Amino acid sequence: MFPLVTRFYIRKIIRKGRLAEARQRLDFGPAKPSSWNVNNQSCWSLICEEVLDTDRDSGHYDAIYAELRRSEFSATEIDQMRILAWQSAGWLNYNLMLWEWCHLDESDMREALKIKRKKWLIRKKTFTEGMKAIENALERDKEFTKTVGKLS
Repeated sequence: MFPLVTRFYIRKIIRKGRLAEARQRLDFGPAKPSSWNVNNQSCWSLICEEVLDTDRDSGHYDAIYAELRRSEFSATEIDQMRILAWQSAGWLNYNLMLWEWCHLDESDMREALKIKRKKWLIRKKTFTEGMKAIENALERDKEFTKTVGKLS
């Protein structure tokens, strides 16, 4: 039985979820990032890996967390992104029973926010802030990619 995504569930996931575990391994060892190719994936696609209806080995999440940190997202920013991903894509995947197990990203998050707004489940301000947070992270992601590309 899969859980309904509630604020209590999200709080627990942020503290104990797969990316929280990866953070602990990266900060205190022994992190062992897998060779899974994280290139050419948006920051939201990486964050949403935790939301998928699929559980992967710890090295997979270590690789994701390492890439997000390499992209200069702080631990606090990553947790804020995870909260938004669970509130949107997680809600879509579990509460609305999408059951996606392959891929979720910013397009799914936007769609979930639109549905929640249309059903009056969130206020306009929450909708606007969520959409803005998605775009801001994507912009930072693009800027980092451009900078790294110039250095190579």
